[in-house]
Amino acid sequence: MKRCLSRLLGVSLALAFCVSACFIPGRSFASPVSFDPDMDEMWNSEWFEINEWYDKTDITEIEGFRFHTDKETGLDYSVSLHNSSDYDLYGQLYALNSVDWTATRKDDSFAAYAHGFSAEWHRLRPDSDYFLWIESEEPSSEGYSILVEATPYPLPKGSITSLKAGRKCLTVKYKKRAWTSKYQIAVRQKGSKKWKYYRTTKLKRTIKKLKSGKKYYVKVRSLRYYNGQRYDGKWSITKSVKVK
Repeated sequence: MKRCLSRLLGVSLALAFCVSACFIPGRSFASPVSFDPDMDEMWNSEWFEINEWYDKTDITEIEGFRFHTDKETGLDYSVSLHNSSDYDLYGQLYALNSVDWTATRKDDSFAAYAHGFSAEWHRLRPDSDYFLWIESEEPSSEGYSILVEATPYPLPKGSITSLKAGRKCLTVKYKKRAWTSKYQIAVRQKGSKKWKYYRTTKLKRTIKKLKSGKKYYVKVRSLRYYNGQRYDGKWSITKSVKVK
């Protein structure tokens, strides 16, 4: 009997703890206002450029911004929101139909709780308009900053399809890779630690002025140039050939 009572008491205490935990006060911005798209507001909202910080000097309760994705394919987009106030910000991203300027779908949402938040969006349509809806817990004279940044997808690993030796030369062929600006070929003679690098836009490259009777190692990778930066893919499996 005592054992049963003790078990019942334990269960009662656990239930009481769970109920009290449910009523612990949290953030007042737990349930953001549902967004009802207004096409006129979307059309007249401010533009900002991707890959550049956009600063706001104050916070109103509801604000909207538009940005246009790059024409290039193979890009992921992310938003960074730095909030200098102690108020919570909530955001939603909507795709816009470029024909009649209607919101075709909601891509993602994010929340910024005092001083910063970032979110990522994958596979946004290239060369398209998007509407960023920012909602504040309440107005504030303190500002915030937004950055929508485009980053190239990770490049596929290189793959050599053919490696043949010639007279004091070798010819290497490799698979075509998506989102590649150029291909980089690395060649090293056996016994040397130094690689020599060559770049080309073609899927075949002949390396000349090599030493006869020597063994050479070859590997290939993709390169992409975007927004002033170079992005490197992973090297292929290294293959070898003896030059004639």
